[in-house]
Amino acid sequence: MQFDQKLQLVERATWESAQNREGQEVIATPTWVRITSPKSPTAFLNGVLRCELSDDEADTEVPSTISHYRELKLPFRWKIVPSSRPRNLSERLEKNGLALKEKLFGLIGNAKSLSVAPNPNVRVETVTLQNLEAWLTVQADAWNVPPPGIQYQRRSMTEALTTGKSKYENYLAYIGDKPVGSAAMRIADDYVLLMGGAVNETYRHQDVYRTLTAHRLNRIAELNLPAVVHCLENTSAPICLKLGFEKVCEILSFEPMA
Repeated sequence: MQFDQKLQLVERATWESAQNREGQEVIATPTWVRITSPKSPTAFLNGVLRCELSDDEADTEVPSTISHYRELKLPFRWKIVPSSRPRNLSERLEKNGLALKEKLFGLIGNAKSLSVAPNPNVRVETVTLQNLEAWLTVQADAWNVPPPGIQYQRRSMTEALTTGKSKYENYLAYIGDKPVGSAAMRIADDYVLLMGGAVNETYRHQDVYRTLTAHRLNRIAELNLPAVVHCLENTSAPICLKLGFEKVCEILSFEPMA
């Protein structure tokens, strides 16, 4: 696979996960993807995921979009990838009260060639209706999801698990009988996005994340698709790079200044 093809997959994974769910509004065009989730006041489900605007369009759209979220009193994020436009988008966001919150690495790898040794003391289960509440405790603990977000996740996950129509597969990690971590992946036609990896703080540095990654890579190898992951620069990115993933680009995430 050529580098430009890899970059395209990594960038597409930034916005292709946006979908209309209960109480959400998704505005999606070939140059713009914005998601608003009033019932889920978390930056993970509110913000701009794709922005390829002209200078004139940005003059209007950047301040109006920021005002949109502020009027709704919602936290949000604005992601920037190599194809984002205008080229001075970062400066425009800063002038409108946003600041760089996180830097992520966009990585890609061949699941069949990535050798990841799991911790045999960590057990991984697929999330079902039977262990959904255990999964929700991890979201609250590891991701600090507030109660309204947990309520929303309970409803949306129950619907997805009941209908079986979701493109996502979610996993829950245990040490003994204690749920300690979770991870997910989204299956697209030509790649799989590894996402949502988190471990409760008390159980970090015990290869829980590595084990969740190994479990998902085995599944992706069965699908014969490349694995894409967006990793935080200073946390999961070093782990994934050591596992053999290739860095393709950097992804910047801006949020309002406190």
